[in-house]
Formats: sequence, C-alpha cells, structure tokens
Amino acid sequence: MIIVGLLLIAGALIDCLLTGFSTVDLTAALTGICLMLMKTPLGKKILTNYFGINMVLSRLVIIAVALAVIVVPLSFVQGKGSRQSLNKVLKNCAELVERGEYDQAYQLLDDFEGENIPEIMQNKATVLIRKGESQEAEALLSQASALKNMDAGMLFNLGLIYFQSKRYEEAAESFEKAVLLEPEMWLGCYYAGEAYYRNKNYRSAEYFYAEALQIVPDNPRIYYSLAQSKMKKMEFAEALTFIEKAKNCPAYSQQRDLAVQISKLEDEIKDYPDLKERFFPEER
Repeated sequence: MIIVGLLLIAGALIDCLLTGFSTVDLTAALTGICLMLMKTPLGKKILTNYFGINMVLSRLVIIAVALAVIVVPLSFVQGKGSRQSLNKVLKNCAELVERGEYDQAYQLLDDFEGENIPEIMQNKATVLIRKGESQEAEALLSQASALKNMDAGMLFNLGLIYFQSKRYEEAAESFEKAVLLEPEMWLGCYYAGEAYYRNKNYRSAEYFYAEALQIVPDNPRIYYSLAQSKMKKMEFAEALTFIEKAKNCPAYSQQRDLAVQISKLEDEIKDYPDLKERFFPEER
C-alpha cells in the first residue's frame, strides 16, 4: 500500500513538473497520501471512525491501481515526448541561426507550445543578440533566470549583451562566471579577453586569450588578438611572434578577413622607423 501511494505521489509530481498542474495530478497525489495514511494508527482510526474502513479501502485500492497504471507511465511518456520535441526545435533553431536566418529561428521558437520554458527563452535571447537587439535579449534572460539558476550558456549570452552595449566590465564578469561553470568553454575565455582588451586591461586580456589557446591551440583569431594586445603595450617583437603563429595555423588560409586585419597590424608596426629597420630589414 505504501509503495503504491509513493508511486502515485511521484507520478503526480513528475507529471506536474513536465506538463503543468492538472486535476488528475491532484487526485493522484491525494489518493497516494490517503493510502499511506491508512498504514498509520492515526490514519486507520480516522478512516474507521468517520468513513468505514472497509468501504474506503476497497474504493481506494481500485482508484490507486488505476491511477498507478495510468498516471506514472503517462507522465513518463509525455515528459519524454515533450523533451524530444523541445530538443528537435532547439536543433532546428541552431541550424537556422548558423545560416543567418534569424527571423525564421525566432518564429520557430515562438511557435513552440508551452510558456515560460527557460531553454526557449534562452535561445530566443541568443537570436536577439545576433540581431543586435540587446535590450530585448536581456529582458528574456532575466525572465529565464527567474525560472532556473543561470547556467554557463545563459551567463555567456548575458556577457554578449553587455559586450554589445559596451559594458565591458560587466561583460568580462559574466564570461568569467560562464567559464567557471564550464571550463572548456573557449569562447567564454576568448570573449572575456576581448572585454578586458576593450577596457584597456591588456594583462587580463592576455591571460584569458592564453586560457582560450589551451583549449583550441590552433585558432588564428586568438593569436591575432594577442598580437593586438602586445601592440598596445608596445611589445612589438612579441606581437610579430603571435602574428607568425596566426599565419601558421591551418585555418588561417580560410579566413580572408583575418588575413587583411593581420596585414594592417603589420603595417602599423612598420610605421615606427626604428622598428622597420629592426624587424623588416629587407624593406629598407
């Protein structure tokens, strides 16, 4: 009897969490509680004195068996189906975002049945960030954070919002928190470095660039960012070293925009007469 009661209560709670509150859940939970109470002296006394235990017992057993057979499996199937449907929507949304189809991605999320789902709200915020609508994205993330604790993805998106709004100190803090929760998030390290760089904290920027390189050692963009930081600190030899490392990365040849940026950075170094003679003697 106790086991059946526990199953009913557990099934009702699971179904309530996954699909929302319903009268079936309430009925199942109350039935489970009554079944458990019947095994206690106080419960037996109450049911015997006020209801007649034989009648109550027979009816409750019938209800309990029916609900145990229906509610628990049904809640599992519904929850599994709902999760699979959500995962499919999120995957399709990611593909649309990757292709730059932001309006379609947002509409796909907006059409998903069910309100106040943190994953949907978080992905909506991601789409809005890509569209440059930072205020709307921040409002969505704020709502999502009220429903569940901020995970690494939410903190990263919040950092991007601050970054777009040029609130670099807050951005760096959010990226760092994201990395603490997910140490292998190299983009969190990289953007923390970018936030510090724009805030003219070059030492901290270089620290997080180096952390990102520990995770993705052949990323030319990170080497370029390190070269930029060294340039700002007038450490030209180190800047040129990182430029060469960027050029030696396998992915460098596929990033034409980066090649243009690196060429401009080299030209900046050449503008210093003593440096041109030191580092580019062939062009004297």
